[in-house]
Amino acid sequence: MRLHRFYIAKTFSEENIRSSEEKLKVGELITLNDERIVHQIKNVFRLGKGDKVILFNGAGKDFVCEITLVDKTGINFSVQEEKEVQKIESEVHVSLACIRKERFEWAVEKLTELGVASITPIETERSEHTHLNIERLKKIAIEASEQCGRGNIPEVEEVCSLKLVVSSLDDNTFVADFGGAPLSSYKLQTCLPDRQANNYKLLIGPEGGWSEGERELFKTKKVKTVSLGETVLRAETAAIVGSAILTLLDSQKS
Repeated sequence: MRLHRFYIAKTFSEENIRSSEEKLKVGELITLNDERIVHQIKNVFRLGKGDKVILFNGAGKDFVCEITLVDKTGINFSVQEEKEVQKIESEVHVSLACIRKERFEWAVEKLTELGVASITPIETERSEHTHLNIERLKKIAIEASEQCGRGNIPEVEEVCSLKLVVSSLDDNTFVADFGGAPLSSYKLQTCLPDRQANNYKLLIGPEGGWSEGERELFKTKKVKTVSLGETVLRAETAAIVGSAILTLLDSQKS
């Protein structure tokens, strides 16, 4: 039976866990009082004494814990096992134009599952829905990470203007738009000048696409324009397709 996983936002010695030890380790007894997790364990999954769960803090390790007590103030655990877990090392960063909140939320969930490193909502000329709840998006990324088994959490950034995003672009930036070469035809670099790690940025436009002024801006900055296929994709679908292609190409680079 698969154990439920729960992300602890800070280190195990900080405020959301009260412990007599400095580090979480096998054999330690801890008390968890994080309201979100306590609610899920008690009221959603209805777990109790003797049941096991996994706690992790994004550092690449899972801790198998057995529940020893459930009460009004929190949940007590006995740490029984430490496991190495897949910490996603993807350097794919997605900047997605602000779209309707339910679609953006779905995109965050799926991009997390794909293993992207960060997600940035961008305000463009044709953006109509710029009032996104960033805290809710971060919560969705956490829950998706818990569910899919990745050992770290993607960064969800504040809403940013397209001009500010473009000001920090580099040679490994791709803008999805018609007229470009298929993204799948690119061979990614094994390293970038003056950098130790690869960082691939993917920009996805809003409903209605990029404006002519934005396309001119991309030309001025010499950003690669790429195609994601022959059909018109919704913004959230384009983000998923483009990220999946980049992740695959990144894994295949020599």
